[in-house]
Amino acid sequence: MSNQPKRYAMLIDLERCIGCFACQVTCQAEHDLPFGNFRCRVETYQSGSYPHINKTFLPRLCNHCDKAPCIESCEEKALYKNRDGIVMLNKDICTSCQTCYDKCPYNAISADPITGEAQKCDFCYSRLKRGEQPVCVMSCMGKAIMFGDINDKKSMISIALGISKVKVLDSEQETGPGVFYMIDREIGKEFPLKSHDIPKRRHVSKVPVKQVFPESEDEPISTSIRKTVYTADSMCPAECAISVLVEDGVAKKIYGNPHSLNSNGTFCAKGAAGLQLTYSPHRIKTPMMRTGERGEDKWKEITWDEAADHIAKKMIGIKQQYGPEAVFMDCGDVTDREAYYRLFHAFGTPNTIDHGSICDPNRKWGQRIMLGDERPLPDVQRPLLIRNDDGELYLNDKHDAKLILNVGVNPFVATRFSYMSSGIPGARAENNCKYIVIDPSHTNSAALADIWLPIIPGTDAALLAAMLHYIIENDSSKDDLKRYMDHDFINKYSVGWQEFRDEFLAYTKKKDPSNKLNYFTLEWAEEKTGISKGDIENISHLFGITKPASIEIGMHGTSHH
Repeated sequence: MSNQPKRYAMLIDLERCIGCFACQVTCQAEHDLPFGNFRCRVETYQSGSYPHINKTFLPRLCNHCDKAPCIESCEEKALYKNRDGIVMLNKDICTSCQTCYDKCPYNAISADPITGEAQKCDFCYSRLKRGEQPVCVMSCMGKAIMFGDINDKKSMISIALGISKVKVLDSEQETGPGVFYMIDREIGKEFPLKSHDIPKRRHVSKVPVKQVFPESEDEPISTSIRKTVYTADSMCPAECAISVLVEDGVAKKIYGNPHSLNSNGTFCAKGAAGLQLTYSPHRIKTPMMRTGERGEDKWKEITWDEAADHIAKKMIGIKQQYGPEAVFMDCGDVTDREAYYRLFHAFGTPNTIDHGSICDPNRKWGQRIMLGDERPLPDVQRPLLIRNDDGELYLNDKHDAKLILNVGVNPFVATRFSYMSSGIPGARAENNCKYIVIDPSHTNSAALADIWLPIIPGTDAALLAAMLHYIIENDSSKDDLKRYMDHDFINKYSVGWQEFRDEFLAYTKKKDPSNKLNYFTLEWAEEKTGISKGDIENISHLFGITKPASIEIGMHGTSHH
């Protein structure tokens, strides 16, 4: 047996895994895997019954075992362990006999659905040789994956393993896996993890280690012209910073930009699929004009000049017959919409909107009136340049929030802002932040919440009004346990608070004709929302007493879930 200079391993914190599938999708894109083939996959385990549901996400991949059954079963010696503790597959000599599929206790080896060729995780070994992290580690939105050499006792993963209670995938065989998990929550009996003690000694492989690598392990020398282009992802208003690997003028890979303070290299599943959008054989690249009746699906390609001329003639004809107001312009977001607006305003129509007009205008108007901002968001792990009292600038990337309340929003799936996907789990782990989710559905965000309260759809405003009523009525500057309101802030920085307060409280004296209860009381809100008055009182108290606390209100129901 031969000692290994390194033993690469992975530690996955399931308390920070948000079920975004970025690891699965970016891995598939990185290795050009065919549809339905995965080296890394995310499984969802759910137990309990409504409303007491427990949902946990479990990323699974090759465990790179010290005693790997797949290596022992491979007669062609196509599977082997390299000097860094990674189980490798030499596809040049693999016969696709599928013996290893059955021998792997973790179902980590799959077959190409067309060629039958074996596929498995190699910890992105080609990236490791370039000094880069595995793509799943870099792209993880929740920063749940830690990777490194566990034979290096000073490495972050060694330190984390030394102070953590870890688990491994359950197996009847003692394989010495190199993928570990952490989870503090109670998990169901069907959850396939068991406790595991990390040996204090240096990790040594139980199978022969190849010191000389076959040629297939090295990347072929490329004669292509390659460069990295830094840009932004325009498929979403978050516009995350990305880096694109371009080869001979063709985009080959997309990654999160590790130099971005906001995303810090993370990359959601939607962004990782961007190449499919760009190079899809079904992408429409020219204007199409209908040649048959509406609904017949008959089209012909035309040039951009022909399309512009056709649209201009139609618009001029409508203007001459009905006036310019008869023209209505609707465009997408994250485009040159301001130029479109000016063009159509110059034409004479005021009817110019974008998709945001049917997205969250009701929310934006209310928040602008009350808070002075259309879309205030909790600055959870959003890096900020702050000037201190001495006039010096410093970067604040710490977790400040002690409580986060999400109402009708699912930031772990509808990832409009990447810093929230990592910031909320980070605040919970590092700042003991309490996370409360109000949502009819048990979403991915609800799965990681400390408190999830299912609500009758469409009654969010009733809940928030009742919370405000409770906080105003029970606020006390003399009782530390009821010091809900920051009166110093109100006096210095707000306008019209007293008038609003008086009018709001006056409304609570009226009775709702639908249930004969006074508006905004706990009893009224319980009847409206389906949430018990005890739960409403509890979250109102927590939100009032916890400093600093933040709230995010959903944009428009299912479209942002």
